[in-house]
Amino acid sequence: AFTEIHPLPVQDIEEERSNNSLPAIPSDLTKRVVEANNNHSHIILENIIISTVLGDHNPSIEHIPLQPWQINAIEQSRSGKIDAKCETPAPHISNDVCCGGYNQMKGRRPPVQFCRKHDVESYEKVRTIALRYMEGLPISRTTTVNNNRCDICQIIETMRKQNLSMILVGDSLTRQMTTGFVCALQARNYQVTIIPHENDRYALNMTVSSPNWNDTTKINNNITIVYQHEMFVPPAIIWERMFREMDIVVANFGVHYSIKSTRRGPLKYEKNLNETFASLKHLPRWPRLVAFRETAMQHFPSDSGEFFLMDKNKSQDSKRCSRLRASTYVGWREDTVNRLAAYHGIDTVSTNDENYGKSSNNKDKKTPQEQTVRHQITWLPFTNFTKDLHFIHSSGTENINDTSDCTHFCQSPYLWWPVLRSLR
Repeated sequence: AFTEIHPLPVQDIEEERSNNSLPAIPSDLTKRVVEANNNHSHIILENIIISTVLGDHNPSIEHIPLQPWQINAIEQSRSGKIDAKCETPAPHISNDVCCGGYNQMKGRRPPVQFCRKHDVESYEKVRTIALRYMEGLPISRTTTVNNNRCDICQIIETMRKQNLSMILVGDSLTRQMTTGFVCALQARNYQVTIIPHENDRYALNMTVSSPNWNDTTKINNNITIVYQHEMFVPPAIIWERMFREMDIVVANFGVHYSIKSTRRGPLKYEKNLNETFASLKHLPRWPRLVAFRETAMQHFPSDSGEFFLMDKNKSQDSKRCSRLRASTYVGWREDTVNRLAAYHGIDTVSTNDENYGKSSNNKDKKTPQEQTVRHQITWLPFTNFTKDLHFIHSSGTENINDTSDCTHFCQSPYLWWPVLRSLR
């Protein structure tokens, strides 16, 4: 009955990995990056292009509109050609990040067929929603010299100057977010070198660099970003290693826990988080930033958009992705995190808070800049932004009229703008 309702549910798309190991960053990663740069050549590893990037990063331009090559990619996707590919304007931009691509997990599905129902207007609509949402974020209303500058540029430049590393950990939506970050970096002419992990087909090790970084000082010219695939809240051993080795942790574990699920419902989510927080609060080192991205809205025809809340007796035509109705279920995961964090003495704060920098659980707690070791989780708002994105989901099959996958989104450069703004 499960597969009859939803031919390719998110639970079937991904496989729960049995090992609990964080992918190790290859010891020769920097050497391999340097060699690739010196050779000025393209190296294709599992369809991911590694290349040399030249040019200006244009940090003064806040948002880059759709380029002609991106519009062409959308039109190619709509043509339904099995071998349709995106002709990017430079070798450093891989066709993995073109508009109209579907890359919830690389190598799982052809990228073209599952998003070909969307036209340019659909992607421009995402842009409009993103800009409107970002205008409401407190950081966007703050008058600073850098307010209207490139978000991803500021993030990377800060990481470089402070010698910081980052790990993005979560399920397939975090994998989509990782691809969105790569897209944003490549659009700004940063060089992204991606080396798939040899023992984990889901994990990725990345370095970000630039020919413009020619400092002879001790400033780090190779930024490390790691993607780690975890469908569910990982065990303590994973967290301990992340906290020990990484400076920035951006995590999300959401869509695989459903309010009505018997296996992965609120009780399981609470149990997993409780065990995690009990372990983390005793660690001698916390990263500079521990951020939780809010869970994206699903758009199945149910009160909260979750798959398990669908009416199984409805016709197949009525089970397409739809705009969400008001629901008391929305936000239950975030509420659980906040409640358990407070119980364990871990502070939570949202970048959407007008008083960001002040503790939500302890009013006397110092700001992140003032703390050496802080037990704090910072929320990156995302849920409300995605509530109106029911129209940009991918198909669940090669049928252009099928919209049975109401979880994953068709790739767009605008989709992750709000996360980048908050993370900056």
